[in-house]
Amino acid sequence: MRKAARITDAPPEYVSRFRTDGVVTYVNESYCHLVGRPREDILGLNLFTPEQLPPWFPRIHPDDMPLVQQLIESLGPHKTVGVIENRLILAGGSVRWTRWVNMVVMNNDGTLGYYQSVGRDISDEHNMDQDIVEAVDRERQQIGKDMHDGLGQVLAGTAYMVASMERKLKLSYNELAPKAQDIAQQIARAQEQLTRIISGLHPVDLSAEELPLALQQLAKDTSEYFHMRCHCRATGTTRLSSNSAAAHVYHIAQEATTNAIKHAEATTIHIRIHLGKTNVSLTVTDDGIGIRNTTQRPSGMGLRIMEHRARILGGELSVGCRDGDRTGTRVTLRFKPAAPAVTSPTPHG
Repeated sequence: MRKAARITDAPPEYVSRFRTDGVVTYVNESYCHLVGRPREDILGLNLFTPEQLPPWFPRIHPDDMPLVQQLIESLGPHKTVGVIENRLILAGGSVRWTRWVNMVVMNNDGTLGYYQSVGRDISDEHNMDQDIVEAVDRERQQIGKDMHDGLGQVLAGTAYMVASMERKLKLSYNELAPKAQDIAQQIARAQEQLTRIISGLHPVDLSAEELPLALQQLAKDTSEYFHMRCHCRATGTTRLSSNSAAAHVYHIAQEATTNAIKHAEATTIHIRIHLGKTNVSLTVTDDGIGIRNTTQRPSGMGLRIMEHRARILGGELSVGCRDGDRTGTRVTLRFKPAAPAVTSPTPHG
């Protein structure tokens, strides 16, 4: 027991135990430091009756609370451990990101014994993810602006000169007039492609409702630009919590598609997005060369940025071979859509 006590009191993890009726039976010193109260003030509080909790007790952010409740309720004999990341609102009003490993301990007769939650502050990690992704998005936006102001202007000027030359050739009945017209058409197509590339680099107009349409456009553009088969299928009607969440999903799909073309030598790509009420999933599969050595995880800046985006969404990103196939690659993103705010948050971690 002494050894167990030393382990659970080791900072910086916050450890709490509570009965199946929600009454707190144990907290370690780090948890007391988080709450800002001595242990005796915390023991005996009931986490399942938020309206009776004192105002100094931390609250789960309202947007995160339904997911926390769902996780706790899902624990039982068939699922004894669950991990979740959520925001805590402290007594002073500050908000901290935390990651909690929640476990249910079963009695010998198979009934629920008690819950234990072990958490830590991941605000710095989460903020770093956010900073990295924001820096990448700013760079993408700047590249798009530079392409518009540089290459875009060059193409516009060239198109004007070719159009002028075409008119003069037609007036003189020169046999090169049709060639000039072909060049003008090629330039027009290049301008159209440039516009789509710039839009893909930074889809500023993308809203949460338009995500399926944006992914379908991504598939269409990929098919046209690279002369390959790229299909998109969207199911479900759940709306994501914000436009930024939709942008993160879009960029993960875009990066996975780009990797399939550049590195996997794929000829067919399938993009699937499911917007479910409790789960959102994005999968991008290809028929390329695949990951030959599955013991070595793919690496690269693109993958790291995708992982940062997944963490910001509170989700998980996995990369591996297609099911039952040595060839091809599957990139999967899973996360839970933000639930609507509730009026009485209950503080479990």
